Amino acid sequence: MERPHVTARGRLWRDAWGGVRYEFLVPVRLSETARAAFPELNTASGPTGGGTALWGPVEDEADLADFLARFANLGLTVVEMRVLPD
Repeated sequence: MERPHVTARGRLWRDAWGGVRYEFLVPVRLSETARAAFPELNTASGPTGGGTALWGPVEDEADLADFLARFANLGLTVVEMRVLPD
């Protein structure tokens, strides 16, 4: 089965099994209110302990754009975003 990936142009390529899992890292600890804006994502302290990691399924490019818009609307900077392995 071919692995999903993001191309140089940012297009999400998926295979027949559906969405992929993404992890988003923000450099701040999110409040409960901010976490509530992402009910479909899991959250934990970031890898360095100072930020927040959010991860979960992303169905397609529109879904990815929606997540990024929600981060932006909350004034949050995504410092890293990556596709997680199966």
